[in-house]
Amino acid sequence: MILDLRELFSGKKQQVPVSVQIDMSDFEQAGVHPLQKVQFNGMLKSTADVVSLSGQAEYDYAAPCDRCAEMTVRHFVLPVEHVITQSVAGEDNEDYIVVENLQLPLDDVLTTDIILSLPFQFLCSEDCKGICAGCGKNLNRETCVCKKEPDPRLAKLNEFFD
Repeated sequence: MILDLRELFSGKKQQVPVSVQIDMSDFEQAGVHPLQKVQFNGMLKSTADVVSLSGQAEYDYAAPCDRCAEMTVRHFVLPVEHVITQSVAGEDNEDYIVVENLQLPLDDVLTTDIILSLPFQFLCSEDCKGICAGCGKNLNRETCVCKKEPDPRLAKLNEFFD
């Protein structure tokens, strides 16, 4: 979605509500398509020579847990804040979005924000026990009966306790 910002930069309007749904079902991360629909609700406000975009993006993230591989769905709410300007004096500044032809590609801005906010490690819960390396059981649901082999580097220490 491309937003036309002419009326905001010219001063004809002081603020404009924004409500948009973005389809991110094509986004792939680690072989999974964890996102479907992203709902953004926010406001564009004009002050001086800049326009500010503020609001929040809400989405469900569905992916397997990185420890136990159980499919997990978690709801996220991402606050979004950007300052939009027509030009920046001096060097490029990452604090501002510079718009060409007074048009903002909102889908691109929100998609970038969401991708950068995604979890690096996704867990079903903070205390997930994972999968047993020996038998492959999910330790959150079952108790492992594998005999744990001692670390060969600590063999002399084990002899001390025998």
